[in-house]
Amino acid sequence: MVLFGRQEAPVAIDLYTSLACSDCKSFHEQVFGVLVNDYARPGKICLVSREYFQPDRLVAWEAAKAATAAARIGKYEQVADALFSSQEIWTANGKLWETVSSVLTAEQQAAVQGFAKDLGVIADVNKDLEQAKTAGIRGTPIMHIRNGLKSTPFVGVPEVKMFRRFLDGVLGG
Repeated sequence: MVLFGRQEAPVAIDLYTSLACSDCKSFHEQVFGVLVNDYARPGKICLVSREYFQPDRLVAWEAAKAATAAARIGKYEQVADALFSSQEIWTANGKLWETVSSVLTAEQQAAVQGFAKDLGVIADVNKDLEQAKTAGIRGTPIMHIRNGLKSTPFVGVPEVKMFRRFLDGVLGG
């Protein structure tokens, strides 16, 4: 789980994605930056990014650990951007760390690789999977947009302009 924005924000979005999912790549490239830069950073929403993947996808498990570990040193976005942008390569050849190393210094990569083996990071990824199971998540990408007691699921990759209108409406703007 990686948190963007203020936890006290009026709207919270639980986002479930997999770094090995092609639809999640599209979501990341088209929508994620808008959510983070235009809504979470200004404090309008709290975006909770959670890892979800089929448990038998070893490459997705390794990517989730790498991204979660990168968050420990403040490099989640850089690592996630790199993994999504070269997803077709590392999911095919399994050379995930080559992609990760392209956006980190040698010192940062060593730290991320160490954290990826840390029981705390592994527990965080497992917690995301459990949360997804509890929420009934079966595929990605999916958002649960929470505004008070109301929760609205949003499945797939929304068109950005339409999604902005929807989110602005939820925010009362």
